[in-house]
Amino acid sequence: MAVKDPSTWAQAWGSGVQSKASTWSKNYIAAGPSIFTKAAAAVGNWQMGVSSAEAAKKYVGKLNKVNFAVVTATVNGAGQQKYAQAGVNKQANYQNFANVFAPKLSSIVSALPARGPRGSAVNRTRLNQLLDQIEATKGTNF
Repeated sequence: MAVKDPSTWAQAWGSGVQSKASTWSKNYIAAGPSIFTKAAAAVGNWQMGVSSAEAAKKYVGKLNKVNFAVVTATVNGAGQQKYAQAGVNKQANYQNFANVFAPKLSSIVSALPARGPRGSAVNRTRLNQLLDQIEATKGTNF
């Protein structure tokens, strides 16, 4: 399996982001107010990062006050526009990532064991090696 030329990554990513802005906003809104309810219910996870009962109370209180009509208008307006613009404005950042990560990915892929028959153990091993080696590059790709 060959890795695609990294010089094509940013443009493909950018055009994909631009074309999916309406899908992003539709899916965000479809999640409904429950996204804020779920966040409030998971306050324990958030609190572990701040270690303050007072902060946790304020966090849940603010989540409970979210006006989803305002969220919907923001997501469908400015949010959707900013999402689409990211496909243009952030292509240079994406290209920087591609230039650093692509050679690593190419090296990782070339060192993987050969594919086996569908469903074989070697394919699972291959996948795990791929994932582990990609994860090992985390934090070093910019």
